[in-house]
Amino acid sequence: MAKALFTKATGSLFVPVGIESEQALERVKVGDVVECEWVLKRNPKFHKKFFALISVGFDLWEPPLTEHTLAMDRFGEPQKDIERYRSDVTIMAGYYTSVFDLAGNLRLEAKSISFGSMKEEEFAQLYSKVIDVILRHIPDTYSHNDITDAVDRIIGFT
Repeated sequence: MAKALFTKATGSLFVPVGIESEQALERVKVGDVVECEWVLKRNPKFHKKFFALISVGFDLWEPPLTEHTLAMDRFGEPQKDIERYRSDVTIMAGYYTSVFDLAGNLRLEAKSISFGSMKEEEFAQLYSKVIDVILRHIPDTYSHNDITDAVDRIIGFT
């Protein structure tokens, strides 16, 4: 059994999306009958737009200097990390699960935003809430429109 992604073209044609899907389709001979079950996937352009939003927010955010971050200096200068940032803004937007670590401490883990884990409507809500989180953690000189314009510029180049 092979899994592949397709997009619908004009008429009744489906076109493979990506190299893996093309390779899966190459194994099917002309005249073969293929059984398929489909699930409409979330809009991949919107998924890409989410990561552009994360990139814009990350670039505009500067970690605050606190006693804790200054004390961490003995381990080397703390670095910004975009994956940690994405996880934190997702949690702050309210999309998390509560788990315990081995020491029994409660931790918040960002929910998965994979295509199979989050439907389009929920993803749109997350996107909107992440914009609000980003705006609370960057300089006040940036507006909602500034953020969305920057994201649109990035998407326009990709």
